[in-house]
Parts: sequence; structure tokens; C-alpha cells
Amino acid sequence: MNDYDELKFILSKMNLLLEGEDVPKPLELHLLGGAACVLGGYIERATIDFDFIDTSVPAVYGRILNILRYFHIVEWYYVPISYSYTKRIKFIFENEFKNIKIGILSKEDLVISKLGRFCERDVTDINKLMENADKVLLEEIYYEVIQRKDLEEKVKIVVKENFKRIISNHDL
Repeated sequence: MNDYDELKFILSKMNLLLEGEDVPKPLELHLLGGAACVLGGYIERATIDFDFIDTSVPAVYGRILNILRYFHIVEWYYVPISYSYTKRIKFIFENEFKNIKIGILSKEDLVISKLGRFCERDVTDINKLMENADKVLLEEIYYEVIQRKDLEEKVKIVVKENFKRIISNHDL
């Protein structure tokens, strides 16, 4: 089983767990990080955890997310994502899962989101994502992110520094 299939299998387990639960459905998750890169078909690499944006997922889902242990909520105040990311989100498995709705960030949103941490794996992912990213859109997203009033100031500083690095490496 490859990583795409493994991630999809984990999502299918979540879908089944929700089947018997008395909770509002579908649960909508907006993925970023490695799982979004793999499930979006942008990158092939090893990962089995799901990072998703805190979109105020109701607490009733907490038990289910804890059972699966693969899911990590990324706090909005610390993730360099623009408010307009939802315009570019791509939903996957819409006809396969009725209890969950999975959204994948665009390549450009993923690049900017990875500038906040910028670890070795993030740099590798960014370089791959940049191969056919829309560079005009990337700059627009960057400027939206650094203007966010609710983004932690330390994160903005790191994003600005790392954006300078990627633009010098990718002729922006």
C-alpha cells in the first residue's frame, strides 16, 4: 500500500467511525502539510498524519479524532494561510465518503503555509510544489498572509525571511 492509499484508508476509517455517531455530518476538514501534498497529487512522499486548519471543528468530534491519532489541528493564529484560501480549495473523495468532506489547499497556499516552519522536509516540499506553481498567485497569497492582523507576529517575521529565500531560488 502506498502513502496515498494509506491516507485514504485512514480517512475511510474516520468515515466509518462517524457513521454510528450522533454528530452533524459531514465533518469538513481543510488539510495542509504532507497529507495535503500527497492526497492532492502534488508530491509523492511518506506521511501518515493529517494537519488541518482549525475551522472551529465542533468539540463532539474530538473523541473520534483522538481515537484515530493521526489528526492534528493547526491553530489559525500560527498558520500562514490567507483568508481567501477557501476560494482555491479542492475537495476530494466527494463521491466516496458521505460523513467527511476533505479539502486540499492549492499548491500556492501550501507553499506559503510551509514558510512558517521551513524545516528540511518543508523546503523539499516547497521546491517540488514550486515546479509548476502560479507565481503571480503565490505573491498575492504571500501579501495577504503578511497583512493578516490575527497572525502571530513571530510567524510573519519567519514567513518574510523564508519567502525571500524561495524567491531567490525560484526566480520570482
